[in-house]
Parts: sequence; C-alpha cells; structure tokens
Amino acid sequence: MTIEPTGTRLACVAGLLSVLIGGGTCAYPQQAAPDAVLRAYDFERDSSGWITLDAWAELGLTAEPDEVFDGASSLRLTYPGPAAEMEGPRGLASSLAVLLQGGPPGLCSLRFAIRVSRPTVMAAIAREMDESDYVCSFFLNAGAWHTIWLDLSLFSLGDDSDDEDDQLDRDELAAISFLDAGMFLWLLGETIFQEPPPDAQERILLLDNVELRSDPGPVTLEAPPPGETREGPLLLDDFEADAILWIPLGGGDERTLGIDERFAAAGQRSLRAHYQMDRGTLFALLRPLPANILAGSSGVRMSLCAMDPAQVAVGVEERDGSRYNKLFELPGAGDWVTVEATWDEMERDQETPDENERLDPETIKSLAIADATAAFSGEAAGTTLWVDQIEVLFGPATD
Repeated sequence: MTIEPTGTRLACVAGLLSVLIGGGTCAYPQQAAPDAVLRAYDFERDSSGWITLDAWAELGLTAEPDEVFDGASSLRLTYPGPAAEMEGPRGLASSLAVLLQGGPPGLCSLRFAIRVSRPTVMAAIAREMDESDYVCSFFLNAGAWHTIWLDLSLFSLGDDSDDEDDQLDRDELAAISFLDAGMFLWLLGETIFQEPPPDAQERILLLDNVELRSDPGPVTLEAPPPGETREGPLLLDDFEADAILWIPLGGGDERTLGIDERFAAAGQRSLRAHYQMDRGTLFALLRPLPANILAGSSGVRMSLCAMDPAQVAVGVEERDGSRYNKLFELPGAGDWVTVEATWDEMERDQETPDENERLDPETIKSLAIADATAAFSGEAAGTTLWVDQIEVLFGPATD
C-alpha cells in the first residue's frame, strides 16, 4: 500500500526538523579477502601508532577475556563521562587515533571490531594532510562486539571543514580517528542526541582487528562521473549489514535502536526504533550523505511500518542549511506501507531561506525521517517504527 501525504502542517514539520544536524547502497555481508589488507593492527603485542588526545583518558591493551574480540588482547580506551571534573584541560574527549602520514596506495575501506560500554553514536574520521576532516557516523548498542566495514565513499566532509575539491583524497590521509560523538557533543553544549543527563561514569571503548583495505566495503556510495546520471533507483539502505549508519535524535531515556532480523519489508532485516516523545517534541533518524551523491535524482522512496498511527515527515537538508520535507500519515497496526516523495513535492521550511527557492538534489547533505506525532497532538506519544528499502529515485516518480 502507498500512503499519500496529508498536504498540511508541512511548515510546522519543517520548523521542527530545523533542530536536526547535517553519511549508501544496499549493505550485504561480504567475504573479506585476506590479500586485500594493506595495513593491520591486531594489538597482540603493542599499540604502536595509536594515541588519544583526551588528557583524562587511559589508553592501553587489555587481555581480559570478556574484553577481547580475537587473539590475546584488544585496545582499550577508558574515559570519564561529560560531567567528570579532573585537574587540567581535557583536550579532545573520547578521541582515539592512529597516525598515517599518507594513506597506503590503493586504500578503499576501513574494517574493524568495536565495542562500547553504553549506547552512543560513534564517528569515524579521516583527516587529510591539509586538516580537512571527512566523517562517517554510525550507531552502536552497548555490551556487544560489532564488526564494522566502512567504504571510504561513505565519508562526508565535516561541517567545520573546507576542502577545495569536496573529495576525500585517500593518498593524503594524515590520521584515522574514532570519537564518541554522543558524549562529545554534550561537552560542546549540544544536546541534540538527547542522551540521559551528563554523568561522570567511566566509559569504555574497545577496538580490535583494525584493517586498512584495498577492496571496497559492502556499502558504497560513489557519485556518478560528471555529466552522467544514474539509471533506475539507487538503493540507499536495506539494513542487511550490521552497521547502522543512521543517527537517532530524541526518543527519551528508554529509546532503543537496532537491526530487526525477523521482520522486513523485503530481504531479511530492517531497522527498528522504539521511542517515547514528550509533547511538542519529535523523534528522528538522520543519515548524513557524501557530497554530490544525489545529483540528478528526483526523489526518495522507502518502506515504513508503525505499531501506532503516526505522522512521519521525510526531509532533506541542503549544504546551505535549507530544509525541505513532506509529511505522511501512517495507519499503524504493524503494516508495511510505501511512502514516496519527489523533490518537487517537498515544501521548504520558511525559517531556512534558499537563494534560488528550489531544492537542488546535488547539494543534499542529509536525509531525515521524523515522527512528529507528539508535536502535532500536544500530547506525549510513542511507538515502534520499522524502516526498510530506502531508495533514491532517478527519473519520473512511480504511481
């Protein structure tokens, strides 16, 4: 079943989406070729080359059996929570980095095993020699090891960086780093992730089997060559792999986000979010996107399922901060429905002026899915929402 937009209250949704910040194809488990490893860090003997810029953190190897992914030891970063008070400046909180001084020739992807002590959004950051930062964010649940394989095409230029060609130069890498973005933003006074109130509780990040690889990751997002356009839809995500490349915003202290292996619109898996919203608030999922990846596209289509009736907006943000969205009514009852929005149908947030008054797909930097039910009803609300089969459309929309 296809759900039609309500056509009302779009400006209100756009205003609510303005609190969002602003990154592929289908992701399937893929066999890693042993001969594709250009450089590896297994932490069996030492942690040479790895540093932390968090002066309050402790970095070292751990041989505790429940903290080791493979072999005899893993790398362990222990750091205090955002409310901790210690002597001296802290530096870059929760940071963990390896210095490269130039990426190995043929570098295409980064593969690693990671585990965190509490749910958070992690950021993998590739820094060029000129200090341009490219970022790929992913969500991690706590207490379990996750094998993450990131193709470098997924990394998008950081909001605070400026690069003349808007392209990650893989042979110019100075460092690869990891950052607990959820906690780090608390320290900057940014509460957009709406974690529980800051505390001083110790946090642990474990890392193992880091590989710089010459083969592409299972998820790639290469922009088409100049002057060329894609044919047919681009499958942005179907959640068949372990990496959750979506950032949850809001949803209350009891929010959960993960891969559902038993319920999907197609394939085997979908993304499942359970959340509660205070009145006047929303819950959103945000996907940053690399530059120019949607050039020539005409819209977006996805499968959604909600346990309760919900008003869900699908929105995008351009690199200049202009935001556009379209609102849909979901009937609930746990039924999958298909929603589709062309860029021409989306309405601009009146609080985000656009110099040409139109949505330019080549400038889209993020895609958002937002439940605005509590914002419209004036009452607290919550539900379980599943997302699957997110496609970017090229050419005319379907009926």
